[in-house]
Amino acid sequence: MTDEGMSNRMEQCMVLVPLRIPEGWEVKWNHFYDIRAEEQIPEDGFLDYPFYEDMLYMTNQGRMLAIDLGWYPDSDPEGSYHLLLLQAHVDEAEFDSHVQQSITKRIASQSVVYRLEKQVSYDFDHPLQSFQSKDIGQIQQQIDVFLSWER
Repeated sequence: MTDEGMSNRMEQCMVLVPLRIPEGWEVKWNHFYDIRAEEQIPEDGFLDYPFYEDMLYMTNQGRMLAIDLGWYPDSDPEGSYHLLLLQAHVDEAEFDSHVQQSITKRIASQSVVYRLEKQVSYDFDHPLQSFQSKDIGQIQQQIDVFLSWER
């Protein structure tokens, strides 16, 4: 069986940590499973999936925020969950207001609108808030705090 096949099979047996995600948030990926790191250490001493840097990533374009969760150091049994609340930044220099912002095309009986979107980036080096813990429950609670965060 391939590594990808093994990973897919493992995912079928794992349960995601329940999250209360309010309207406006988009989950880009979620590998935040209810698995304790201390119960998963194999003979080689390194943690396997899902204890990687990219566990959970959500964005809220309306609020210009993102939430990032990972395990750091990657695959290290001595590591911990690192949770970041990130602010979005629009690169205005690359966005020319003189360029047509949308194009509407008629295809059969449907109108299709193509819109030029501003490029948004997130500042991982300067998060608005950060939190780290080995405890899934504490991370789950802090995700709730970040989801309802107000400036």
